[in-house]
Amino acid sequence: MLQRLIFERIEQRVLVGTVAFLASMALVGWLAINEGGRMATFEEQYTARSIERGATLFAVNCSECHGPNGLGGAGVAPALNSPYLFGYDYLGVYDRELVSLEQERNNSATTAERVTEIDARMQELQNERQNLINQINTIVEAKPGGYDPEKASRLDDLAWAGSLRAFVLTTLIHGRPVSANYWPRQMSAWSQTAGGPLRMDQLEDLTTYILNWDKGDNWTLDDLAAVNQFPIKPVDPSPV
Repeated sequence: MLQRLIFERIEQRVLVGTVAFLASMALVGWLAINEGGRMATFEEQYTARSIERGATLFAVNCSECHGPNGLGGAGVAPALNSPYLFGYDYLGVYDRELVSLEQERNNSATTAERVTEIDARMQELQNERQNLINQINTIVEAKPGGYDPEKASRLDDLAWAGSLRAFVLTTLIHGRPVSANYWPRQMSAWSQTAGGPLRMDQLEDLTTYILNWDKGDNWTLDDLAAVNQFPIKPVDPSPV
């Protein structure tokens, strides 16, 4: 039986070896081609499970102050499900076009006729921009806390140089000890390393859940109107 499995002629052995090698290479190539898709699917599933765990943790530990949907509690804690936290700039579409038009206007090759067109368009954009500012101010003027459409990023207001994920995670780990000066309850440190009840992996899940509220470029004025509480900007008590 064993003799039947052994190829006596060297040509047959070479052929079998070549076929086996090519089959192995094809298998490796197929695995390599599909590895990216497999890893992407794995990452999506991992993130989805992290969001689910984070949702449970948020409901138990955070919703009392920040609201069940993260829209904040009036006079209690600021919204996390907010275009302000995620730095969405409602005026950005106007500002970008205005900058582009200004650059074109200042170009020495731009004709006088085109300059007239640019001036008219810039005036139109500035009027639309101001109308939007007025609309936003009407929405937020009755909301507690502060929101300035000209300064639409929470991280910029705090001069935070890191990522939003790092900001949220760091806040969860260490809390905000001075927040008791302007909120009825202090933002506690949630990490076990800082005396809190949660492990690091749980804080990561909470962070992932909070960041999942980001709508990218799809934030609307309705989202702004839904916010119950904007952050309070502390006033420097030192004399000027």
